[in-house]
Amino acid sequence: MALTLTLPVVVTSYEDMSASEKKISGIDNRLIDFEEEGVERALIAEEEISEEMHELKFNKWLMAVQCTLGPLFCVAVLFDGMKQESWLLLATGVTGFTCGILVAVFADKGTHPSAQLARCSMGFTVAVVWIMAIADEVVQVLQTFGFIFGLSDAIIGITIFAVGNSLADLVANMSVAVFAPIMGFSACFGGPMLNILLGVGISGSYIIRKTGYPYPLHFSTSLVITGTGLLAFLLATLVFVPWNGYFLPRSWGFALIAAYVALMAANIVVEAQS
Repeated sequence: MALTLTLPVVVTSYEDMSASEKKISGIDNRLIDFEEEGVERALIAEEEISEEMHELKFNKWLMAVQCTLGPLFCVAVLFDGMKQESWLLLATGVTGFTCGILVAVFADKGTHPSAQLARCSMGFTVAVVWIMAIADEVVQVLQTFGFIFGLSDAIIGITIFAVGNSLADLVANMSVAVFAPIMGFSACFGGPMLNILLGVGISGSYIIRKTGYPYPLHFSTSLVITGTGLLAFLLATLVFVPWNGYFLPRSWGFALIAAYVALMAANIVVEAQS
């Protein structure tokens, strides 16, 4: 219910998607032949859900409520604890309520490209804030479990939180690798690069600007083991792939999986002993 009242969505018509697909199919028949099996599976799954999904139609009264509650939710999450939070909520509520009235009065079927673009942008922003709010709650729950069972934040982040955070990327990369191996392989490096450079960079800059002091990092034994092992196997992969003629055999994949299991086992042993 909370997602429905705060998160606007845009459902495109099934006919437009089919037309787009036919247009793509005329571009390169070889690509379609290569992906024929995957396209058939995707179309079967799409046909199963399209009937329910496309029953969703634009409702201007729901959109009016979303214009009011969506921005209020974003401000409440992003500016929680600030001195000006009450004034920001008041200003956002008045602005959102005004936009909601305009939507309720002047909106028609919601098919205009500008209206759809506005709903997509608002939906994307609200979805990101929802992810932030849920992630904060998950972190607090994991810290509570760590306090109960005597586990450090490092081991929880390396094991439970890392698996939950990367499971979706793993499934997506494996699905992409079926049709485009190079794309899936590149995504395995692009995802961590984005998380490390932007995740650490943006969050660290925000904390330093907010506190005015450098953020201290405590490198526990678990982090040292994980970082050293990860760096060693990345360097080994960097050497092995060119040496093997830029060909990744299945044995090397099993070696990387075994390395991950060994690193996690070492972290658990160190955590149990400490």
